[in-house]
Amino acid sequence: MSILIVEDNVISARMLEGILKHHQMPTYTARNGLQALQVLQEHNDVRLILLDLMMPEMDGFQFLDERNGSPQIKSIPVIVMTALADNETVRRVILKGCKHYVVKPIREDQLIPKIKEMMPTAPSMDNQILRGRFEVMEEMGLDESGYDDLFGAFHEQTRTLVATMESVGEDDFPRQALLSFSEDALPVCGQNTSKRLLSLSESVAVTDTRNYLSHLLHALDGAHERRQRIRARMSGQE
Repeated sequence: MSILIVEDNVISARMLEGILKHHQMPTYTARNGLQALQVLQEHNDVRLILLDLMMPEMDGFQFLDERNGSPQIKSIPVIVMTALADNETVRRVILKGCKHYVVKPIREDQLIPKIKEMMPTAPSMDNQILRGRFEVMEEMGLDESGYDDLFGAFHEQTRTLVATMESVGEDDFPRQALLSFSEDALPVCGQNTSKRLLSLSESVAVTDTRNYLSHLLHALDGAHERRQRIRARMSGQE
């Protein structure tokens, strides 16, 4: 679970890295919006973006436009960092879907509470949201191939559900699909995730559903990548 700092001023970026490191918050850094998009393509563990507005090549306003047009990243929350606290700047930021900002110069005692307020709580469960592979294999009598098939099917189902939510919007999202999805989650994720999905199927807060599914997909992506790295190392040793 990392924070992406998008800031063209090297000193400001280093200061932010130091503050976040002090609070055990991993970071990536980009000098402008274009670099930020590249970072987001290469890393799927970004859970919050700290965004400067005035940058070369692609400024913060342009980045927000790109973010809003991308189903993959538009659910990642953004905190705008700006010295421009006038009404017009605030209005432009809000119109682009970003309601959170801090005024430069950045103060640690203002930034950290804002980050903790905005960071979704579910990433702290990323290491617990999935059941252990060997536990599932033993309980269900699966071999490696059977587990991979089960995991792959659930991974794809999660991706499909997230994509559906992003494409159809809140009003038309088929919440009934979460009921069967929560049952499918049980072998791989266990009771806690299934109960949470059932609860979300009854909720009117689509943002909660989107956030939780995003965290679940992040956990699945991470587990899949780890499996791929292990396989690659084993193949290299054969």
